Amino acid sequence: MNLEQCLSRALEDNTALKEIYDLTISQVYSFVLLRTRDRAQALDICQNIYLSLWNSLPRFRYMGEPHFYAFLFKIARRQISKARMKIHPTVELDEVFDIPAEEDIREDYRALLGKVENLKENERLCIELRYFKDLKFQDIARVLGISENNAKVLHHRAINRLREDLQVYE
Repeated sequence: MNLEQCLSRALEDNTALKEIYDLTISQVYSFVLLRTRDRAQALDICQNIYLSLWNSLPRFRYMGEPHFYAFLFKIARRQISKARMKIHPTVELDEVFDIPAEEDIREDYRALLGKVENLKENERLCIELRYFKDLKFQDIARVLGISENNAKVLHHRAINRLREDLQVYE
């Protein structure tokens, strides 16, 4: 299904919005789940994302798929931020996890994800959009509201920080 056609029909036909949902939900849900790490919360946020998209469609002007996805992920970022403001999670002492041995850390992708979590917000988003969503720097720049060159610099700095953090275990 063509995304542009669905978007133009979505203003008059609610089934077109379902087609947009079907085309994009896997990417949006994985992005939100990666950020929240809670399936129920991710589903709630996705619902709010598509509700916000539906409300924004009359003002949206299609200029290509990358532009649309940048718009959609910007909505997603805002909805995730709103959800974080509402919820202040508490950690119970019973929820403490085993700390892996140093030799296991290098092999465990969770260690890398933990290091990504320690990055600054924009650096973390840049890494997630580049490697988990396979976006180009131009699209990342649109999502973050910065220039393409700044997105590249942000990516470079984030990669260098990750390298420094992971050298501890080598």
